[in-house]
Formats: sequence, C-alpha cells, structure tokens
Amino acid sequence: MGKSESDIKGYEFGRFRIDLQSRVLTRDGQQVLIRPRLFDLLLILVREQGNVVKKEEIMGQLWGEVAIEESNVAQSVYSLRQIIDEPGQPESHILTFPKVGYVFTAAVMPIITEPPLTLEEIDRKGIEPVKNSGGESRFRIPVRRLTRLTIAGTLLIGIALFLGAYLIYGSSIRSLTIISRSAIPSRQLDPEFSPDGRYLAFCSLGETESNEDIYLQTTDQSQRIRLTSHPDADRNPVWSPDSKRVAFLRWSSDDRHTAKVFTIDIGGGAEEEIGRSQGALGWMPDGQHLVFNGIDTNRPETTVLFLVSLDGKERRQLTTSLTPGTIDTMPRPARSLQAIAFLRMTSSSRGDINLLDIPSGSVTQVTQEDALISYFQWGYREGGFYFVAKSVDGSRLWYLGLPGLVSELYGYDRRSRLVEQIPYELNQFSILAKTPVLAFAKQVYGNQVRLVEMTGQNLTSGPRSCLLPEASSSEPPQFSPTTALVAYPGTEGDEKVIWLAGTDCRRRVNFRTSGSGELSHLRWSPDGTCLLFEQQVDGQTEIWRIQSDGTRLVRLTKNAFDDLDPSWSADGRSVYYVGKEDGREGIRRLQADGGEPVTIVYGRGSEPVESADGRSLYFVRDGALFVNPLTTTNGEARQLSSMIALKEQQDGRHWQLGSNGVSLIDDTEDASIVIKHLDLPSGKIAGKMQIGGFNPSTVSRISISSNKQFTSLVLSVGSICELNLVKGWRLNPFTETIVDNLLPDWVIYPNRRLSRFGE
Repeated sequence: MGKSESDIKGYEFGRFRIDLQSRVLTRDGQQVLIRPRLFDLLLILVREQGNVVKKEEIMGQLWGEVAIEESNVAQSVYSLRQIIDEPGQPESHILTFPKVGYVFTAAVMPIITEPPLTLEEIDRKGIEPVKNSGGESRFRIPVRRLTRLTIAGTLLIGIALFLGAYLIYGSSIRSLTIISRSAIPSRQLDPEFSPDGRYLAFCSLGETESNEDIYLQTTDQSQRIRLTSHPDADRNPVWSPDSKRVAFLRWSSDDRHTAKVFTIDIGGGAEEEIGRSQGALGWMPDGQHLVFNGIDTNRPETTVLFLVSLDGKERRQLTTSLTPGTIDTMPRPARSLQAIAFLRMTSSSRGDINLLDIPSGSVTQVTQEDALISYFQWGYREGGFYFVAKSVDGSRLWYLGLPGLVSELYGYDRRSRLVEQIPYELNQFSILAKTPVLAFAKQVYGNQVRLVEMTGQNLTSGPRSCLLPEASSSEPPQFSPTTALVAYPGTEGDEKVIWLAGTDCRRRVNFRTSGSGELSHLRWSPDGTCLLFEQQVDGQTEIWRIQSDGTRLVRLTKNAFDDLDPSWSADGRSVYYVGKEDGREGIRRLQADGGEPVTIVYGRGSEPVESADGRSLYFVRDGALFVNPLTTTNGEARQLSSMIALKEQQDGRHWQLGSNGVSLIDDTEDASIVIKHLDLPSGKIAGKMQIGGFNPSTVSRISISSNKQFTSLVLSVGSICELNLVKGWRLNPFTETIVDNLLPDWVIYPNRRLSRFGE
C-alpha cells in the first residue's frame, strides 16, 4: 500500500511472471511469445484483478479512437487464454461476465523493489541506526522516548514470562479460522460489533430478499434478531456506547440523496427519528450526540460533518473544506481521545483518512494513499487504523499506525502494512478487539446456492430457504434418498472437497478426494451409501465412487479420454457415464465395483439416467430428450437402433433429469418460479409447483428431493457480500494482547487529557 506504479517492477501469477521494464512474459523462467496487444490486455486485466473490466474500457485502452467490433475484444481474450491457461485447468484465469466484461481471477503478486532508507529518511523518521555485537545494523527508539516507555517496559517484562507462551500460541495466526457464516440468504453488509462484544449488527435483504433491514446476531451464534422491518431500506447500523441502542440510516426509493436517521432500543420500543444525513453516521462516546454528514450551507458543493443531539434540536457543523466537491463521510469518533476520524473523498472518488481534533477544530490528513480507501475503523486502543483499500490483490485489509506511544508499544511503523493473516478480498468489516474476532463482508462472485423448503404444490409466497456456503459448482446440490442430507462440491481453503449438509444448511461436514481438479456431477446411490462424481486428475476427467462417510475412494474409469455425467442404475449395481471407445463417443455402462465398460448408446449424448423400472435409458442429445430401450442377453446390455425423441425443449433447457421424469422451469412475468414435471413414459406434464420470492431470470439449475419437500436452486447473482467471522488474528499478537488488557490509559496516553465531549 502506498506504492506507485513506478515502485512496481512486475507481477507474478501462478507460474507466470510479467516484467514491466522489458515487457516480457515468462513461464517457469522461460520467455513466452505474446503479441504486444495481448501483453497490454494482460496488464489491464492483471492490474484490475478481481474487478470487472468493461469491454468498452478494453477497447478504449487497446484501440483508442479506432472503431472496432466487440468481437475483436472477445477474440483477443480467447487468444490470451490460450497462452496463460494451463492444459486441463478447471477454470480459466479470465472469467467472462456476459455483455459486461471480464475478470482476472488468478492471485496476483506485485514485484516491488524496496530502495534502502537514505540518511535523510532515517533522520526524518526519528530512527537511529546502530551496530549490534555481531556487526549487523538494527534500529532503536531515540533516547528521548525511553522515559515514556519506562513504566510500560517494566510491566511488560513482569508479565512476559507468565503469559508469553500462552498468548503467543492462543492469538497467533495458526488459529485463524472462519468460525461462522450468516445463515441468512442474500447479501449481508455493514457489520458492526457492539461495544460490550455481545452482538453483531448488520444489514441484510433477509430470507425473502424483499427489503434491506437491520439484524442483530449474538457473537456466540445462539440468537438472531430482526431489529427493523420497514418497507424502506435500512443500512449502516452504529451502536450507542452502552450497547443498548442502535442508530441507522433509512433510505427511501423516492430520495436517493439523503437518508433519515433513526435510533431504536435493541430490547424493543418505537423508532425515534433524529434528522437527515447524506449517508454517514457515527455515535459520540458521550452517548448524547450523533455525528453525520450534510451539505455545507456556505458551500453547497461540499459535504461536511455535523454534530447533532439525540433529540435533533442541536446541530453544529464540525468540518469545513475549501476544495469544491469534497465529501466528508464515514465518521469514526474516538472513545479515548477527543477526536473524530473520517474519510475525506474528492470528486474522483478517491479518499484519505483525516483526523479532527475536537477541542481545536483542526483537521490533519493521516493517510497518503494512491489507492482507493473504501472503508476503515480505529485500531486497537486507537493507536492507528485498519482500512480497506484497493490494490493489485483486490480490496485487502491494511494497517497504519499513528505517531505516539500506542503504535510504538505495538511495534508499528507509520507506513501502511498489509494484514497478510486475512488473505480475503474484503468489503466492510468490524473488529472485536479482545477476542480478537474480525467480522467482514466478503465479495463472492458467480453463483449462489440455496435450499428451499416447500410446503405445497402451489406455493406462491416466499418459502423458507437457507444459503449453502463454499459451493463451487454451477450444479445444484443433490438430495439423499431419505432427503436428510444434500451433497455438493465445494472448497475448503484451496482444496476441492465434497460437502454434506442437512437441509437446514447446517451440521456440515466435508471429505477430501484424491484429485485437486474441478469436482462435479455428484450422484447418490439408490440406498444412500455411496456417491458418484467426476473429477479432473492430471488434466483428465474420470469417474469416482466414494462412501457417503468419506471412506473407500475408488477410481472407476481410466483411459485417454474424458469420462463424464455418471449416474446409477435403478438397482445400484451399475454405473452409466459418457465416454469414448477407440475415439467414438457414446454412453457406457460398467459394474459399480469396476470392470470393463460396455457401450449402450453410440453417438453424442449426455446425462444418462436409467428408468425406475430398469427397462429404458433416458439421455439428452442436441437439446432433446431421448429414450433407448434396454434389452438384456447373458447379463449384458446391447444397443438398439431406434431412438425415440420424447420432448424437445428450447435451447436444451432440461433442468433435472430423473428416473421418472424431467423437471423444467417456466419463465413467468412476476417474481416467481414455476417448476413443471414432465412424465417421461407419457411425455405429458404431470404436475407443477410455483415458488414466490425469486427472480426466474437468475435461476440457472434446480434439483428436487424425491419427496418434493425441498428444492435446491443455483442462482446466477453476479456478486454478493457474504458475512464471515474470523478469529485468532493479530499483527503482533503478544504485545497487542498485553497492551489491550493490562496497560492503563495514563500509560497509553501520557500527554492527553481524557474527557467527554464538551467538558
């Protein structure tokens, strides 16, 4: 953070390295031939890693004023994929967002050459280089600071031996784990821990996705409370110092520029309206005032901060700006200092953290970042700031220590430091310091997978649903024969795993397979004891079988061609799949324990499923459903010449092919989904279900339980924010824990008079 483009010498991703000076792309140290325009396209995507780059932007940067067709961009992206995508790679490094643009998904590391500190820089930073007994250079705090550290040093030495080992182990990043995810579907934003650490407040669209409201969840995950239920959108919850009330912004669809400010008691009671804000809100430590922003009456083109009493009658302007178009937003009142930190944004939407000293009214710019700061909060004991800023790795978490005793005790310098223990792309966050726990809204791209509980054949209201985390496939979860569990492919860290979950999306467990490639097409055996799936191994897709408890992994196929779409026979003794023999494509069958496969259907086909009576094989070809009667001679099936087209669907939109029929989604004009069930033997519609509360255009795949009680949906949502809680992270776990819990304020702030606002 704080690095200009001149500091970056290149980029690395996977096995590739980009050298900016020589404009050379290498793979494992060997130069890769690449045309100049493709090199420039790669740089555009890499520098915006994790963000959508619109087609228009690419056209403007690569071709300038020259008029070209959009197909030129698509062809260039295709050519670039041929260069940087590995053979057998499960997913391209470049993800396409149809009709919008492209996202570079691989992890990117900038190559930065740090120049040595000059004597002028050393003197300016107040650091004295000295030599230790080994002749190596080190740095020490100047003698003039030692007096302030005497008391703190004595305390630290006295308790270090007693608590050192425990604190280092208990707070180290080795215990970094995601301890929970919100069970509420859809996006969750604006996490904010209460000062007493009991609750996490956040905003969510809720289970019906109908409206944004404020929710509370206990930090032990035992209770969740819906705090507001107004038709307008409620956002940005902030806590009172006593943790008894929440203030929030309410946005109306009729007014997108200002929001009403409300407070509400978390124990119940009426909402109280305070005033209007331009989108910023904070609660002062005296508990009697709020701070939010509004238009400067003397400079209408400028947005400034105001201090407002809880009854709304007193209003005092706190900040001013001489630069037209600036916006003061995101106020963060300090609880131990008479100061308010806030984000001052320019007309270019770039901002820096500023610090308002309340007694004097002076404003000091704290950060000097050349990247966009989108969110920030005070650090431990208000000795610095954690903030989210965009870099080549996406929107990551950084720390900046403020000058003073607190940052010196923590060992923080005054430059921005990447919080590498949090390797996630963040949006917003909140810190519960003493645990420590980090709540953050993580941007999730692509698909969202949900389980929906049905209550009838013609359900028109929003059903109960829950979100399945870590789902990594466009295929819906598959219900077990008893409907007690669902299985779905997903991730655990960087590994591909199979997840098993209850139909409430909880009680989840996972087990790993032998391959690291893409895993998909899970299918339960009729007795629920085994799972079939396909997975890439060494660039080759093969069929596997595993027990539903994660044991006895067996590779069923192994040849020079991809084997796809596994399914079980009705009796569970055989397995069907799509494969090749001597280069000829067809549908094949083998025994569930392995052996030599037999070709059942020659020619193209996909998703083979045996009928419930075991007499026919259904499959898909060219967007149509076909049936192949099965005849048995000496225990082996042979191909029949006749193929019967049952039902042709537009664009091949079959959604769930089962042993008794196929489930299809009909588009509707309202916000509901109609699922029709086509009876395969008769070719007629045998029933339908209507689900309200979902946009049909976002549904890409479905799966229905055998008892018709549950449906799993794959929703193409583009991107959402998913709320996560992470524990066991610190920049300097040992010193931070001691300073947070043991050192009194008069040691931390020896030269600052602590008082409430207005005293």
